[in-house]
Amino acid sequence: MVGTERRWVAEGCAVGRLKVDERRRMLVDAAFEVMVSKGVAAATTRAICAQAGMPQSAFHYAFRSKEELRQELAEAVVSAQTSTLADVSVATESLRTALLAAMERLLAAGIADPGRQTVLYELTLLDLRAGDNPGRFGAWQYRLYTDRAARLLDGVAERFNVHWRVPVDVLARMVATTVDGTMLAWLADRDTDLAAESLRALAEAILALAVDNAVAGVDEESEVIRTRGPA
Repeated sequence: MVGTERRWVAEGCAVGRLKVDERRRMLVDAAFEVMVSKGVAAATTRAICAQAGMPQSAFHYAFRSKEELRQELAEAVVSAQTSTLADVSVATESLRTALLAAMERLLAAGIADPGRQTVLYELTLLDLRAGDNPGRFGAWQYRLYTDRAARLLDGVAERFNVHWRVPVDVLARMVATTVDGTMLAWLADRDTDLAAESLRALAEAILALAVDNAVAGVDEESEVIRTRGPA
């Protein structure tokens, strides 16, 4: 660490001139590198900063706590996956193809970096064993997953003029936990074909819960006529 400190000073405090966002990104990348290669337990602030080529004090300029770092790690993985969904509604011609494409992209992004996926599961399980506020990080993590799933559902619903038979937060949780479970199973068995089939089945299940607003409008109008009689 002394060598790192001296190098940092010798380079004119280059790290010190980094913007906070850039410093955070470098520390997140370094944290993943340490955790993937040596395990979550090895990711002390000293080890993370050494991996990033920064003095240990730099950590506290970028993050208020290790919990904030854990949240940033989860954000990085989820954002990498969901960023692939940005144009999924525009690039497809039907709700079915949009949902199938979304599941395909989520799986492809997930299996592209199994090391980072494994780290997230380790962090979640360690959090459940935490002596102080167990489950706090995990609860936040799954709210993040559910929020991103809800964005997908809201986006395709608007694009294809449908609504859902169940509350969107319920459906979003189903999507988030099914995708998450599929990824965990894939990490265990690396059966990509089975994972893909599972997510295609999820897409079909979501499709079955969609109601075409145009058709629903006709049905509602007919019900009014049957109930009240013609005007």
